[in-house]
Order: sequence, then structure tokens, then C-alpha cells
Amino acid sequence: MSLSVVREQILNFVSKSAPSVMAIKGEWGVGKTFSWNKFLLEAKSENMISASRYSYVSLFGISSLDRLKYSIFENAVSKDSIGHDPSLDSLRKNTLGMLEILGRGSWSKLKELPYIKSAAPAIEAWSFMSVSDSLICIDDLERKGSSLELKDVLGLISLLKEQKKCKVILLLNDGTKEVADYEKFKEKVIDIELHFSPTPNESAQIAYDNSKDFHKPLAQYTISLGIKNIRILKKIERNVENAWRAFEGCESEVKMQFLHTVVLMNWAYFCSKSDKDIPTLDFLESMESIYSIGKKDATEEEKKWKSILLSYNFTRVDELDRKIAKLVRNGYIDLTELSESIKIVNKQVLDNKKSNSFRSAWDLFHNSFDDNVEEVVSHFYKCFTDSVTQVSPNDLDSLVGVFRELGEDTKASEMITYYIQERRSEIELFDVDNFYLFRPIKDEEIIEKFKGVYLTDSPKRTLGEVLDVLSGQNGWNDDDIEVLSSATEDDYYHYFKSLHGNHLTSHVATCMKFGRISNANEQTRSVSVKAKEALMRISGESKLNELRIHKFNL
Repeated sequence: MSLSVVREQILNFVSKSAPSVMAIKGEWGVGKTFSWNKFLLEAKSENMISASRYSYVSLFGISSLDRLKYSIFENAVSKDSIGHDPSLDSLRKNTLGMLEILGRGSWSKLKELPYIKSAAPAIEAWSFMSVSDSLICIDDLERKGSSLELKDVLGLISLLKEQKKCKVILLLNDGTKEVADYEKFKEKVIDIELHFSPTPNESAQIAYDNSKDFHKPLAQYTISLGIKNIRILKKIERNVENAWRAFEGCESEVKMQFLHTVVLMNWAYFCSKSDKDIPTLDFLESMESIYSIGKKDATEEEKKWKSILLSYNFTRVDELDRKIAKLVRNGYIDLTELSESIKIVNKQVLDNKKSNSFRSAWDLFHNSFDDNVEEVVSHFYKCFTDSVTQVSPNDLDSLVGVFRELGEDTKASEMITYYIQERRSEIELFDVDNFYLFRPIKDEEIIEKFKGVYLTDSPKRTLGEVLDVLSGQNGWNDDDIEVLSSATEDDYYHYFKSLHGNHLTSHVATCMKFGRISNANEQTRSVSVKAKEALMRISGESKLNELRIHKFNL
């Protein structure tokens, strides 16, 4: 279920006054609690919350139903205070409110007792009686105390809805024993069940709100590695925040190296234990250059890791990268030590730029007020043609902009044509949406011609390549659907017939799942339709194949 659908359902749920129960299920760490809090604050800001009070309760360590009841009372705040933690003041107000509900006689029984020490047991016993017409979120079901039964929790939730007129949100982690037990009882308790499974893109939107200047490139890197775990995304952000000031004043390439590496190394450190296809941090630290991997002594695992690193454009490890590894392992870094490595790498970047003859043209442009437009134009043009293989798309954009300002539109167009001619084999240069660009391309002619080259020359992925990526994943993008939907029934037939091995089942299942998406458009549904027709053809070829295809429940 997409993030936008989850948001819409949550906002609709909290805005209705009718008592009801919603469960939100999803993998551990994908941001269920984070997103719930975010959407709840949004509902508060829009004055959409129908309940007058709100209580968030974590079941961590709660071992009895009485304690759970009191926690609901204890953590209650007015809806105007949502976003602020419960306090002694809110507890005092809850207690006084309870006494008002119970009547003046209850106060006479407590007035002579020391306020906290002696009154607490009585308050705890009576507190739940005052809970009503509230919005309640119950989290961390899998971390409850062992003596607290799941059926008792669900029974209390049912009571909150039926007798206390409350609205209850239950947050659940898939794959736990508690969720397995929950499935047995949910029918009588749960009114709405959402499956929270954000794509890497949506996870980045949840974790990074673009309030920091590094959020956008950071998100692009995490998306490219398919990271969905919000906890890991936030760890990455904290690593960057801890070290970012050390990069002040250095070249943007050095900053991008830091962001590029810190994402990869966090992914390796926190995810490789559960996924053997992900390279370990030890492996990354041990390599000097990726091109030294792949010799006779390399394992199949290392060869696979090499392919991943090449696709991520991570080809070598320098001293700055090793400092970043320490930051990832420890959660902190000696900024003085880090700064020394940054200085070394920054000097290398500056030296490389100075060695580029193209820079000298900009020096001539910037370093005087002489009336020498012809000299500047001529020198720019010569340096550009001499060093075109070193010129980035951003450099080209800047140069073309200057030429147009000086009335040299013809030469500007010639440079664009020459650049495309000389660099056409480097197809990713012409992707104007590429996040490696340090700033957006401005010149319309460059944008138009680059898009044309990229559309014409960019490699088209095969059916098998797309299914390799999507198998076992919950997310996909428009490009994936474009490839899958453009394949014909014959394409699916021949592809399925060519498969041998464990991936046959996963690839077929991946195709068929597009037919089970309730809100899928016609293009998306066509994937499963054509795949099913191909499978029916295969089924009709022999009794053996008919038996093999039974498992797909066509």
C-alpha cells in the first residue's frame, strides 16, 4: 500500500467520531510509528482530530492488563497537546478529571492521603473508569511482557471501542509470533487493516524532509541502494549531522563523496548480516580498488559484491572513506582527525581542477576588467574543445550561458553539438535528472538535446533484468512497469520457458502479483494478464507442465 493511501486512510480515520479500530502492519523498522506520529501532527494542524484526548502507549515491558489500563490513562493528553510528551502536569489534570467524573465523594476519600505516595494505588485502580471518547495508539505489541496475553490486549481494545467509545490504532510488526496470534483473533476486533510497505523513495520522503541542504542527495543515494528501514535512514542522517560542519568550505565533490560513502557503509554495516548479497563493512574497508577484485582467488560472493559496488559507482577506498567507516561503526568521529583527511582529498580535487585547461579560461574571465571579449570567447572555445572529455554537463551549461549573454548563440550551439559528439558513449552524462549534477541544467537547448540523446541511446532493460530486481521486493517504479507491460504474451512465454532454477518460481510469482493489486491501472494489470496467458500455453503442452503450474493458482 502506497504511503499516500496510508496517509489518506489515517487522516480519514482520526477525523471520524465513530468508535473503531485500525491496525497498521508492516516490516520492522519501515517507519510505522514515525509515519503515524507525522500524519497525526498533520491532522492536528488541520484541526481534523475528532477525539478530545489522545494517548500513546508502548507495550514494552507491560505485563498486566491493569498496568496497560493505567498507562492509557497516564499517557493521555488533550488533542491540543499532541506532539508533546505526557508530563506531571498532564497526569495531574488527568487525575483531577478522573475525580470529577467519579464524583465529589471520591475526593473526600483521598484528600487526607499524601498526594502521590498513598493516592497512587487508588488512582491506578480507578483511572481507567475515566477513559472515554479518546484516540489511543498501542505500539510495540511484540515487546509486551510475557504474562500479558494477546487475547487480553485485543479484548481491552474491543472494550475501548464498544463501551468507552474510543478510536484505537494498533501498530504491528510483520513476522512476529504476536502477529501470527493476532491473525486468529483480529476478525472480531479490527475494523480497518492497512499494510504499511513504503518504497525506498517513500521511505526517504518519510525520513528526510528537505530541511537540510544534504537531504536531497542523501535521499538519492539511499534510494539507489533500496534502503527502506527508517531507523537506518535516521542513523545515516545522524552520521552526516555529526560530521557535516567539517566539510564547510570544501569542494562539492568532497561533500558528495562523503554522502555517497556514508550511505553505502551504513547499508553494509547494518544490513549485511541479514542479507548475504550486501557487502560487509569489513570487505569495503579491506579493498583499495574495486578493479583488484575478481581475480582467481575471488569468491563468488565477492564477485557479486563487486557488481553491486560498480553499479553504485563506488570503485576505490581512500583515507577519507576509512574515517567514514569509523564514524559508522562508532556513531561519532574526531572532527580534527576527519578534517585532516578532508583537507587531503579536497586538495586532490582542487589540483585536478587546476590541471584542467578549461579552468584557465574561467581565470581569464574572472581575473580582470579588461575589455577583451574576443579574447575571452576565443580562449573559452579553444580550451573547451581541447579538454571536452574533462568538461562536466554543469561546466558546459555555465559556458553556454556566458556565450549566450555575450551574443554568441551560434558558437554556443556548436559547443553543445561538439560535446554530444565527443561524449556520446558516456550515456549517463545526458540524463538531465541525474543526481550527480551539482545544480540543475538551465540552458533549454542543452536540456532538449541531452534528453533526445538519453532517450535514444540509453540501454533498454530486458524482461529478465527487471524481474531479477523486483523478485522479493514490494516496490517498483514506472520504468519497471513500462518494460513489463511492453512485453508481449510471446515474450513471457519464451522467457518462462528459458528459466531454470529457483528464480523460476519467484519471477512467475512477481508477474502474477500485479493482478492482485486492487487499485492497479490497466497497464499494470496487463503484466499479469499476459503472464497468465503464457503460463496457460505452457500448461497445455504436457501433463507434467500442467502439474507444475498448479502451484500458481491460475
